[in-house]
Amino acid sequence: MHTVADWPAQTEEPTAPDRCDRCSAAAKFKAVFASGGELHFCGHHAHEHEAKLLEQDVDLRAVA
Repeated sequence: MHTVADWPAQTEEPTAPDRCDRCSAAAKFKAVFASGGELHFCGHHAHEHEAKLLEQDVDLRAVA
């Protein structure tokens, strides 16, 4: 099983101060869904939701 720390170092420069969609802390990860939707997560919430994201084959990227 993969953990957040195992994700490839794909980074993107944020175009605006991205915030976690759960708690409004600075986003560290961006979850991109096949449908085109996106969610931003702080490290804590990315870890909390990673199992569900993996089940849905979400592309999880580190945000620079």
